[in-house]
Amino acid sequence: MIDYQLAKALFDYNPESGELTWRVQTNATPKGKAAGTVRKHKVDRYTSYINVTILGDPYKAHRIIWLMQTGKWPEKHIDHIDGNGLNNKWSNLREVTASQNAMNQRVRSDSASGIKGVSYDKARNVWYVYIDVDKKRKHLGRYETKDEAAAARLAAEKIYHGEYARGA
Repeated sequence: MIDYQLAKALFDYNPESGELTWRVQTNATPKGKAAGTVRKHKVDRYTSYINVTILGDPYKAHRIIWLMQTGKWPEKHIDHIDGNGLNNKWSNLREVTASQNAMNQRVRSDSASGIKGVSYDKARNVWYVYIDVDKKRKHLGRYETKDEAAAARLAAEKIYHGEYARGA
């Protein structure tokens, strides 16, 4: 694993733009060029991150940035507050638990409703609403309209997920 000194020797980071650039010339890239390549997350195929290879080992750019900004390797997950894994502005990054990180995930691309925690119950002809809290699923009710279901889910996110709530 890389350390603070190596990260500072290899990279420059602009906290306002979120850009991580090479401070040194490498075989593959010139000094001053943006570091890394965009890769799809290995599990969550609809999220992309910037991956950087250092001495043959892959690292996520946001974790290198955390190291450079704080002086220590992140112990937990690094969450992109706006949900954009390519936005590495310092104001968009925070260290979170796995559970907090999951709270801020986008709605799945295969979601029929387009809203996290809302699905259509064909047998009853109503919208079913739930939220996951502390690794347990809480049933939030069934609603006649999708708008009512979305409102129930949003209210529950504010209560149970707080600052990590993504909203609709």
